[in-house]
Amino acid sequence: MFDLTDGWEGSPPAGGHIVVVPHRPKPEGWSPGAPYHFVDDVTRAVATAREPAGDRAVVVSAGDVGGQAFALGLVEEVAMDVVPAVFGSGRRYFGPARAPLLLEDPYRVVQGDRVPHLRHRVRRQRAGDRARRAVRRLLTAWRRSSASTRGRRRRRGCPRRCS
Repeated sequence: MFDLTDGWEGSPPAGGHIVVVPHRPKPEGWSPGAPYHFVDDVTRAVATAREPAGDRAVVVSAGDVGGQAFALGLVEEVAMDVVPAVFGSGRRYFGPARAPLLLEDPYRVVQGDRVPHLRHRVRRQRAGDRARRAVRRLLTAWRRSSASTRGRRRRRGCPRRCS
């Protein structure tokens, strides 16, 4: 967003402090008084944004940086505005997904003028859920290998328990 708006010429519309994770170095001649902090890492960017925010919310834009923050577990809530347009192609909302990103059902739905505004909490995986999935994967792999072994035994004419 920073690149597309040319940094709002040093005066962001939302005011406050803006943390930028740039793709290239800070622009030459950039106003030192502009409320921008340039940070090269998503985790550090969120930490930097939390300092002036205090107990208020920190907003992360969508796209690749938002997707990285989401994958790192730094996002608690997602706000989406659904525009009634189908373009046929485009960019993923959170950039390239490295793992499934799951949301709860919306807890707030506000119907605007042709645009619903949705708020979702991020679904966190509990340790028990991860362990159950790992056991399920192991059992599935064992069943597959066991089934292929049984098939080989039958083709050789061995009884069920022969090795």
